[in-house]
Amino acid sequence: MNAKRRHRLSNLAVLVGIALVACMAVSATGSAQSIVAVEHAVNSATSLEDHTRMAAQNLTQMLGELNRNDTDAVNAILSARFECYGAYGEVVSIGQILIAIKSVEDQLIVRRFFGKSSRNFVKVADIDIDYINKSLPNIHSPAVLAEATKIRDSMIEMRALFAPFAAQSDN
Repeated sequence: MNAKRRHRLSNLAVLVGIALVACMAVSATGSAQSIVAVEHAVNSATSLEDHTRMAAQNLTQMLGELNRNDTDAVNAILSARFECYGAYGEVVSIGQILIAIKSVEDQLIVRRFFGKSSRNFVKVADIDIDYINKSLPNIHSPAVLAEATKIRDSMIEMRALFAPFAAQSDN
């Protein structure tokens, strides 16, 4: 009887061990996939920010030649872009730290901060995109409108990159 019981317990221990190893493998794979997603979001956002910076520089150069309505609208758009840039800098910096961390425990801690930072970026972007959308109809110069639209569109794309992480942090 003791031999049968020991055999069942050893079989149970083997099954529990296999299940534990499988759970750890799935967890590590999920973690690696999400790090890849963070890296993609950070790299894509950095590229988009390069576009917004160039469009902002172009708008700044045009300011001296604009009428008052266009100048006011451009200043509002540049202000909104600057506010969004602050939140962008935070989320990208935390994302870069998360990508570089090797310890799973440390990743879990930084991942929470990244989620909160993503949520903050999405909120700021929503406000600033809306503000830009309200300013666009006040622009009469086609060249200025094109550059302002580039800024808005890049902000929308950046928002979309970080929205999934913001949604995960809500859970």
